[in-house]
Amino acid sequence: MFGLKVKDAQKDDQKSSEYLSGEAGSQAGGSTQGTSTTTQRRGSSNENKVKVLQVAMKKKSDSEDNGQIELETNNLANAPIKRGSNNNQQVQLKADDFGTTSSSESGQSGTQGSTPSNPGPWTPWLTTEQIHNDPAKFAASILILYDAPYARNRTAIDRVDHLDPKVMTANYPPSWRTPKWNHHGLWDWKARDVLLQTTGFFNPRRHPEWFDGGQTVADNEKTGFDVDNSENTKQGFQKEADSDKSAPIALPFEAYFANIGNLTWFGQALLVFGICLS
Repeated sequence: MFGLKVKDAQKDDQKSSEYLSGEAGSQAGGSTQGTSTTTQRRGSSNENKVKVLQVAMKKKSDSEDNGQIELETNNLANAPIKRGSNNNQQVQLKADDFGTTSSSESGQSGTQGSTPSNPGPWTPWLTTEQIHNDPAKFAASILILYDAPYARNRTAIDRVDHLDPKVMTANYPPSWRTPKWNHHGLWDWKARDVLLQTTGFFNPRRHPEWFDGGQTVADNEKTGFDVDNSENTKQGFQKEADSDKSAPIALPFEAYFANIGNLTWFGQALLVFGICLS
């Protein structure tokens, strides 16, 4: 009773191109141009006017894709942020874009007079130099507890590596040397997250002894999936001699890590902060 009444789609041969009524449109050479106009909302006051973005479309000939309409040009890329360089296509954030949202936080960060409506400029509360001055406080070690099917008790525990904050941030560009935006696109609210801003730290290729002999072949020749199976089920990496048998791989949990930050617990991997197991 209520709702949309759906009918079969029908083509109207008399309407080869359309544009919104009320807009100043020009139709020439098989193209339709919708110019930039303004629309008023809730009265006639100037502050309620909304600018309409310009979009140009053209209709292909009947021999091209059944005469479909394609987008020719638009100016959506120029809106809504216009600060920057290179024809306003590159946005450059300033310190004023980030700030405290309450007066209590502003007193701690050294920004006086900040309000939710007028936040003060953002300043890092922990710099890389402060981390370097006290490496024992911010250093971390990683302990891994994983299933080892070839071990006697099927369990292995190992220390993978030690996170040295000075080494981790040594090759960072200057804009990454504070707990701000890291190169994973994550915001570092905690200082210890800086320790996990590494590229390739959890890369299983750094420890080839974790894998069996079939891993080398799989990295270069096989995908690990049965491409002939419509369900694309995982078959595991196998040697040529055992290709007729199912041989799923049991990997330590480090192998499933990517270049991820902000991790404290993942699977059965435990990150222990403030402990040096050298």
